[in-house]
Amino acid sequence: MTPGDLTIPISRGAKWSFAFAFVVESTGLPLDLTGLGPFVCEVKAINADRLLATATISSSYDATGIVTIILSMEQTYGLPLGKVRMGLRDAEGNAYLEGTPEVVWFTPT
Repeated sequence: MTPGDLTIPISRGAKWSFAFAFVVESTGLPLDLTGLGPFVCEVKAINADRLLATATISSSYDATGIVTIILSMEQTYGLPLGKVRMGLRDAEGNAYLEGTPEVVWFTPT
């Protein structure tokens, strides 16, 4: 499976969450996530394997295919401005999302 592209900006110093539903491309139906959890989402430095944050994942891991990635305000504040690497995988090691979202300033700090 080719992972989806994760490029949604992250506002530094603000809670960040991204909810989505995986669908089967050939049918348009939700992907059944039963037995595939828990998912893991990590944020790493762009040019190193240094872990910057581990996101909280919210999902029922069922036939709805819905997953929410959450980074707390404290976690986003600790991220460097600019690009970071972010990836989401299931408990079996299958890649679902991968990308280099931009960390941008958030006002108020």
